[in-house]
Amino acid sequence: MKKFHFICPSCNRRYFINIYSGDFADLYEMRCTKCSRTLLINQASDDFSKVFGRFGKNYTKEFDTELSQNLTECPCGGRFSAYASYRCPHCNFSIHIDEIKKQIKWWGSDDGIPGVIMGERMISRNIWNKK
Repeated sequence: MKKFHFICPSCNRRYFINIYSGDFADLYEMRCTKCSRTLLINQASDDFSKVFGRFGKNYTKEFDTELSQNLTECPCGGRFSAYASYRCPHCNFSIHIDEIKKQIKWWGSDDGIPGVIMGERMISRNIWNKK
């Protein structure tokens, strides 16, 4: 994990973002549709394997919908999706990935940044629906 200073382009508040990369390649990053919380889901976890099998899914919009339906709601009432915007944890402003790359001087591929956590807003427990 690497920690970077970030300044919201809307409210100008300064906070940290955390970037998880490298050994975390088997994680799905899911963001809340209403707030700045992020889920990192390990494909190798027993809970994931019970529903989807081990490493058996390509990430598509259809899979995103299926995965989202198996997750609990965010405490704010939103749903988690890999296609949701990054958001400022202070003003909830939607932040484009290019702004994040510019501010942290992203060194990786143009595909995106794996595991971006805005502020300290990560959820990692009790994420699965109890169906």
